[in-house]
Amino acid sequence: MQGGEFLTRGGTIHPMGDGSAPPARIMVARFDSVAAARNLFEDPEFVALREQRHQFATPTAFVIAGV
Repeated sequence: MQGGEFLTRGGTIHPMGDGSAPPARIMVARFDSVAAARNLFEDPEFVALREQRHQFATPTAFVIAGV
């Protein structure tokens, strides 16, 4: 996965009381840098997978630096 490490994929999501509806599914991965995460998102194979995923879901992706 372009140097990334999965920290979680799936599992039960427990809302913590602010009234927000949790997403149906979540995946968290760690990368050594923002650049490494961007490299994954720009990889042609991953781009093709993202396009397929958009047929079945409305995903949202974030990079959080410094975590």
